[in-house]
Amino acid sequence: MAVAAVGTTAVVVALATGATFSVGTPGAWAAPAPPAPVETVSDQAIAESVLQIDLVDAVRPINVDKAVLALRTERHDGSGVAVTISSDVLFAFDSAELTDAARSQLTDIAPQIGNAKGTVAVNGYTDSTGTPAYNVILSQRRANAVADLLRPKAPGDVLVTATGQGSANPVTPNTNPDGSDNSPGRAQNRRVTITYRTS
Repeated sequence: MAVAAVGTTAVVVALATGATFSVGTPGAWAAPAPPAPVETVSDQAIAESVLQIDLVDAVRPINVDKAVLALRTERHDGSGVAVTISSDVLFAFDSAELTDAARSQLTDIAPQIGNAKGTVAVNGYTDSTGTPAYNVILSQRRANAVADLLRPKAPGDVLVTATGQGSANPVTPNTNPDGSDNSPGRAQNRRVTITYRTS
């Protein structure tokens, strides 16, 4: 509450409610100040502020063949077999520790390794992100992890090798023709291949 002297006979008291009482003038109450007017927006202004969307231009078709990436492929060429598994399934980002999904994929492949002859070659690949030296190291660690899991499943006379190729031999460009990032392409290049012969 604030008290102010007005002349010599009246004191004005401002109450918390906003009303004022003038002491010395019996029953003199001043009404609270009216609230500030609230600015209203017309329905027309609201309607004009809403943008219309042209659905024909807003919706773009999806090329399913390019949008969906195979997480595992298998190619047979005579007695040769090449299995390619996406590194995004096998490993977390920047990691060489096999995920649960990786162990499941490799468990499915393991019986096939029992038919291998000679050498089972495990090759790890990265995309072009990072330095070439680091990518070779990471791909080698990833190839080692896969080979270590497959070795016990291979016949005793079969050698299981592991080689890190880094970003060499990309299956698709890591960048688009205009130089922008080709994220789906990089995803295809992050992979581990397992190749062997059955006779």
